[in-house]
Amino acid sequence: LRKHFLNRFSREARSRLDSLATEARQHAAAGRREDALRTYTALLEQYPRDWALLGEVADFVGLQINDPSAGLELARGAVQRNPWYSSWLWNVLGDCLYGLRRFDDAHEAYLQAGRIDPNDARTNLNLAFTLLENRKHGEALQALARGLAGDTHGIFRERLLAKQAEVLQTLTAETARESERQQRRAARLRASSKS
Repeated sequence: LRKHFLNRFSREARSRLDSLATEARQHAAAGRREDALRTYTALLEQYPRDWALLGEVADFVGLQINDPSAGLELARGAVQRNPWYSSWLWNVLGDCLYGLRRFDDAHEAYLQAGRIDPNDARTNLNLAFTLLENRKHGEALQALARGLAGDTHGIFRERLLAKQAEVLQTLTAETARESERQQRRAARLRASSKS
């Protein structure tokens, strides 16, 4: 039992995990997806219950390999092991759901991420996506403002601003369409009252 414990939780075991995870990340960053996937698979075989590792692999599989179904299963396993601590993990789950076009489920995952960390930039960016899907422009803009305020290192700034521009453009187009509809209606009413 002691040997098994040390094999899993010793400094050497942690070093082995960190080394393999770094190798997988380097493969992924260099575009060597198959090598990254092979390394991540080996890691999961050794550490199948590590929620952070499951989340990282779900993020890689769901977004970089573009297999949101497989990413979703991994993300669900990670969230089951740790549903309380990590907004990042709930964002990964939401991103996989979003990739499957399950926008309402993705929104719920992003809301949970927001309950864990309301100022997280990624969470608020993701909420803007699902709020825009539901045509909630004001709420999307509020989420983007929270995201910009919480993005102290500027990591998500460009994406937040691009999404803000998209929401404003959509809102302007919808306002113009509604104004045009009202004008046509008013013209029809004027024409019918003259006859």
